[in-house]
Amino acid sequence: MQCYACGNELNEQDYCTACGADVGFYKKIIQISNRLYNDALDKARVRDLSGAVKCLRQSLRLYRGNIDARNLLGLIYYEMGEVVAALTEWVISKNLREERNLAGDLLEMVQREPQRLETLGRTSKKYNLALNYARQESYDLAVIQLKRILQLNPGFLRARELLALLYLKSEEYERAKLECNRCLRIDSGDTKAKRYLKEVQTVLAPGEAKRPRRGNSDIVRYQSGNETIIQPQRHSVSGGIFSFAMLLLGLGLGIAIAWFLILPARVTRIQQAAKQELASVSEESDAKSVQIRNLEQEQAKLSEQITELEKEAEAAGEAAPHESADALMLAVASYLRDPEDMASIKSYMVLVDKDAPEMSANEDVRRLYNDFRALVGKNLAAAFYNEGYEAFRAENDISAIASLKRASELDEENEEALFYLARAYYRSGDTENARDAFELVVDRFPDTNLAAESQNMLAEINNSGV
Repeated sequence: MQCYACGNELNEQDYCTACGADVGFYKKIIQISNRLYNDALDKARVRDLSGAVKCLRQSLRLYRGNIDARNLLGLIYYEMGEVVAALTEWVISKNLREERNLAGDLLEMVQREPQRLETLGRTSKKYNLALNYARQESYDLAVIQLKRILQLNPGFLRARELLALLYLKSEEYERAKLECNRCLRIDSGDTKAKRYLKEVQTVLAPGEAKRPRRGNSDIVRYQSGNETIIQPQRHSVSGGIFSFAMLLLGLGLGIAIAWFLILPARVTRIQQAAKQELASVSEESDAKSVQIRNLEQEQAKLSEQITELEKEAEAAGEAAPHESADALMLAVASYLRDPEDMASIKSYMVLVDKDAPEMSANEDVRRLYNDFRALVGKNLAAAFYNEGYEAFRAENDISAIASLKRASELDEENEEALFYLARAYYRSGDTENARDAFELVVDRFPDTNLAAESQNMLAEINNSGV
């Protein structure tokens, strides 16, 4: 453990022997961070991924330099299908410590499969599209989109949770139960899946009524010593031969009466009832045949509508405006392949609009953009500046403005990029943006030659009355 003030190796004392800094609380914070990492590791071993993520976030909130915790958090995000979040954690970890860091091996593993990285990037875009369909109550389109996502990335936990919720919404409880169980196989601590599964079980497993037991009155129980004797109850039959003969006579008379009087009438009634039942069944059969034909026609129409909806969903998925996020992913992939290839990185970053909807709506994408900008911003800004300055000298103001604006956004300390951007605006006739850019030069870089020239240009703009 090293001192936070001077970097000297610490011993058991609560102060640094080199600079005298008080490191007592600092040691306790690191110990708590390591304890939380160990708890997360135990949870991850039993696939309680949600609990492990909570512990790791608390660990990194206490000590952001916990490399092991950050690498494990990236692995869990990757297992849950959150590829952008995983790459973010590994890139930060590699920047914190380049040597002897597992994050470098993990990034190389992703680099060896660029096609899979691109596929997983598309799943995030399709998930956002499915989420929009669900918010617009287009549940069929959302289900179709989510099924395609899970074919590409079966471990995408958020997509599987949303699919289970949509099945629950449409009262397809068996399918919802199946998706909830798949979620719990990925993450045994998934509270959403457990809540959905409880709702499904409430519907599918109502309480069963208990049948009362019937007592047996035909047996006799009595105690003989320590033993319980159970035997059938004996019925006494009174009478003799006369009683038996009268019984037979009554039985014969009853059979004769039934045969000659009751049985023919019963047979006639049964035959009439059978005829009526047969006529009713025939009518119901005819009605059901007509209904089946109608249902088959409706099914054919619905099949055509579903085919059209799938085509529209596919077209909407391909036409969704997520070019900035895709370009950012390609730029990161290009950096992972060759960090020195600024030309390729620049060609992708030109397509990135940090104010695009998918950039502002997705927190993971914004974090990746900010971390990647901090990592390659100055080198990339220098490349954009050189390109913009050459365009400015060639009086190609449109190209100069585009490149110099990128350079000033990536490196806010590059005063020359901001100054020549203002001049390009002024020369192209855009005095409002030129005035704003010159004022930024004066505010950010006072007491410099470019600030003095900017003040002169501002005076010229103000005197022209524009």
